[in-house]
Amino acid sequence: MARDLADMERKIEQLKTNQQQTASDNSKAIEELKTSHEEIKRVLARVSEQNLPKAEICQTNPISIRKINGLMDWLRSMTGG
Repeated sequence: MARDLADMERKIEQLKTNQQQTASDNSKAIEELKTSHEEIKRVLARVSEQNLPKAEICQTNPISIRKINGLMDWLRSMTGG
């Protein structure tokens, strides 16, 4: 019984640690998403000013677009959506 209780306490602590890590990971992902969103807004504003074709938008900053797509996929997987 005492061993079961100690085992349960250990599992609860592990769950708390996992929850804190997940919250931290989510916060980081949200900040990265916000940063990428701001970057895309700047690129779109520049594109609007220059009247570039939409195809050039993707060529302007493909890394940010891939990063945002990856973050969106990750967030969907974390929320079950």
